[in-house]
Amino acid sequence: MMDWSWMGNPHSRQWQATFLVGTWLAGVGTIVLAAVTYWLARRDRRVDLKLIAVLGNPVQNHAEGQVLLRVWNVGRREAIVSAIGFQAGLFPEWSPIWPKQNIVVLPPPSNFRSRLNDGGEMGRDLPFDPLVVNLAGLLPRPAWLSVWTLRFWALTTIDEPFSARVRGSLRVCVRQMKRELVKMHKV
Repeated sequence: MMDWSWMGNPHSRQWQATFLVGTWLAGVGTIVLAAVTYWLARRDRRVDLKLIAVLGNPVQNHAEGQVLLRVWNVGRREAIVSAIGFQAGLFPEWSPIWPKQNIVVLPPPSNFRSRLNDGGEMGRDLPFDPLVVNLAGLLPRPAWLSVWTLRFWALTTIDEPFSARVRGSLRVCVRQMKRELVKMHKV
């Protein structure tokens, strides 16, 4: 028979504290495991899009007179993009103070409903002049705040909007065009 006397009395305070800590660690581990499992399950079911709106880049064989609009599916679920456009504003649509509003919704061509699988990409290259002039003309006042909050958005068929801030070079062009439009109307 084996001698376990070297372990001490299991009813002592030292052993009670050891059992207590072990029980707490098991409980915390169970909660963490449940949270990670829930996060992993939700990650596979959600749509996740990455958007970019930028001026054309001659290094990538795009003319400077183009506005490049790109949408990537970075999630694991298939996404169907039904509309793209621009919005300005800080607060939700129902807010009385500076609400978000869609200022330009690009007319979708007949084949625009784009089905994006995992890693899929869609894009449109639009001429600079009509897009930026219309965008600048439709910005609400104050113009500096509208340009600062300008966002490119995409709407999916599950009515989940995704948006990204417009890149700096395009914001600068829109700001300059807005200033020119204001000067033309003041004269």
